[in-house]
Amino acid sequence: MDEGQSVTEPTTKRIVPTAAQIRAARGFLGWSQERLALASGVSRSTVEGFEQGKRAAKEETIERLAEACERRGIVFSNETHQTVGLHPEKALLPV
Repeated sequence: MDEGQSVTEPTTKRIVPTAAQIRAARGFLGWSQERLALASGVSRSTVEGFEQGKRAAKEETIERLAEACERRGIVFSNETHQTVGLHPEKALLPV
């Protein structure tokens, strides 16, 4: 590589889950909206508004909701269909 060229590492595009996927993830985990709010650091009314389509959530908020679920083994997919799965072996924290 010539001097001055930079190496770019491949980036993994994070899936931005839909409200339905977040709601399904809560179902897999057996969580209430309050529990998800506590785990993600957002208000319960934010979770409720987002899930019910009453409120548009900021990208940062959706990321926080997704990360709280993913740390407990939830996997979001938007490849051919919008899906949610629970993979306990991928959990970083217990449910």
